[in-house]
Amino acid sequence: MADLPPGSTTSTAPESELPQPHPLKPAFLSQLPDLTLVLDAAGTVRCQAPPLDDAGGFDPHDLVGDHPTQYIHPADRERVCAQLQRLFESDPGTVVTTTFRLQATDGAYHRFEARAINHLHSEPVDGVLVVARPLQERTATAPESMTPEPMIDQLQETTQRLLETSEPDAAAIVALQGIESVFNFTIAGIWLASDDRTRLEPVAQTDRGANLVDSQPVYTADADSLSWDAYESQTATRIDDMTDHTERANPETPIRSELIVPIGEYGVLNIASTETGAFSDADLRRVQVWSNTVESALTRLEQIDRLQQREAALTRERDRLDDFASIISHDLRNMVNIAEGHLGVARSEEDLPQLDPVARALDRMDDIMDDTLTLARQGETVDDTEPVRLTNLVTDCLEVIEAPEATFTVADECRILADPDRLAHVFENLFRNSVEHGSTSSRSQADDAIDHGGSAVTVTIGRTEDGIYIADDGPGIPPDDRDTVFESGYTTSTDGTGLGLQIVKQIVEAHGWSITVTESEAGGARFDISGVLFIET
Repeated sequence: MADLPPGSTTSTAPESELPQPHPLKPAFLSQLPDLTLVLDAAGTVRCQAPPLDDAGGFDPHDLVGDHPTQYIHPADRERVCAQLQRLFESDPGTVVTTTFRLQATDGAYHRFEARAINHLHSEPVDGVLVVARPLQERTATAPESMTPEPMIDQLQETTQRLLETSEPDAAAIVALQGIESVFNFTIAGIWLASDDRTRLEPVAQTDRGANLVDSQPVYTADADSLSWDAYESQTATRIDDMTDHTERANPETPIRSELIVPIGEYGVLNIASTETGAFSDADLRRVQVWSNTVESALTRLEQIDRLQQREAALTRERDRLDDFASIISHDLRNMVNIAEGHLGVARSEEDLPQLDPVARALDRMDDIMDDTLTLARQGETVDDTEPVRLTNLVTDCLEVIEAPEATFTVADECRILADPDRLAHVFENLFRNSVEHGSTSSRSQADDAIDHGGSAVTVTIGRTEDGIYIADDGPGIPPDDRDTVFESGYTTSTDGTGLGLQIVKQIVEAHGWSITVTESEAGGARFDISGVLFIET
């Protein structure tokens, strides 16, 4: 079968090329009370009954020679075309049941349930037989018009489309299409709450609902409204007779019964009928389930929007940091280089002791610029990782830091998945922290750690169940300071920048890990990095 064109037009072929009358029609089709079609292998109507007669209150087009899908409502067309396509490709005797809205000759759409059977290459039909019956507006006493299997299929299809929407208004439209196609309610609308949750604004209506009420109201807390009451109380409501409720928004409404179901904090779903007592408790429960599905879709869209806003804010912050880093790396660095050059000239002419504080200040400015540049450039998420052997990493880091008298021991050999260069920054900073803040003195004399230099400190690197640790036997970090050591500006050294541990934390979190500080077994500081992925050798 050729693909059924959703928007195909009436055939303009010469009369001689149009499909010839089907031999089955006079013998069988004219006796059927429902709209009956026979489609050939190309999806074209070979014959139709009744051709011009009334079919259950529906005045059908003369479809012979046409693709009937062009008269199906645009919201239903793609689904029906896909179902027919599968039917034409199926085995003989396969049956498909579906519902759709079909346009009558006056332009109005009517809801139909149809059964299509594959009788291709089977006499006397030799085609796909379609029998369609008009569906009346659902009432509480009306029988279910759709068998469970097709209803589940349509529900799944509509739910998938709902979850694929990208805007709340689009989600509302798909949700109403589900109300029509799955539940067969023809008068329905969705009102979504404003950003400040002070108004309910109409965003989607079924065709019949829009035709029935010219102007849909906006519901607010300061005006009588059953919909606002249901939204505010988050209570689903079934109304059997609207005339019993004086607080209705429109006293002249043609609506006589209604289901009002909140969609969480996002709005309300209203389903109505011009007849009293049109809905049952079962109807209310089904609509509540569907409303929960719509709420989940809207929650997803809200979360996506928040994530996009956060990503945009992070992008702006990253650009700001890049600009900041450029200023430091170019402008300030150039000025420091000029100052160091003049300092060197001055010392070559006369080595004055007054120049020593200038040299120390320039060295400190270099350290601050290095740490600030690292901080600005290390916060991005780590995407490129590779196996890193712990022993090799420690060895490489010891070539960079100056700690000739310190002892470094790798207690557990292992390999971890990380960015080796950025992880090296973590280890170098933690090693320097241990060496510079360690002490050869007793713990009671820990305040003089800086003066002693801590050159004989012992540092142990090992593995935990879900990470690695770096521990030393220095004076440690007081318990009251452990929550603040990773904050900008924290330092116990007059020579420190206060950025080293902040850099450590930033790089660790960029890997998706976490870091904490406690007391080591030797009474010193212990840093635990958790969430690490090990590569077993």
